[in-house]
Amino acid sequence: MTDRPAQEIADPIQALPLLDRSVTEGFRELMGADFDSFAIDIVNTYCISSSELIAIMADALENDERGIFQRSAHTLKSSSAQIGALRVAELARAMEEQAKMGTLDGAAPMLESTLRAFQLTCETLSAVKVEIKAAGFERNN
Repeated sequence: MTDRPAQEIADPIQALPLLDRSVTEGFRELMGADFDSFAIDIVNTYCISSSELIAIMADALENDERGIFQRSAHTLKSSSAQIGALRVAELARAMEEQAKMGTLDGAAPMLESTLRAFQLTCETLSAVKVEIKAAGFERNN
């Protein structure tokens, strides 16, 4: 564990890519012909559910509910890692660890960074959805 301020933890995380495209390609290999609809559904689900988790974390932070904050950060970390959202996953991991240490001091700037990274990730994922739809259209014509 570390006693470093949240800003020191967040800075190297900003260098991580928003999205690991190899994860998307892994889904393509796994799902085969069902990839297009699966990928679009999973992207939509991720962006909606993660937005809700970040809102829950903001409320938990405001109300000093460390347990709720920690569980939500854990869930956000896991779902982000599964879709390849590396920066969000790592920020969520750092916030989860901080909450495990018994404090939410300094978590607000990390949550703001997480929200920004999440928004950029969903923009990137929207572009991926457009690519998937275009590829599916080309295959069908």
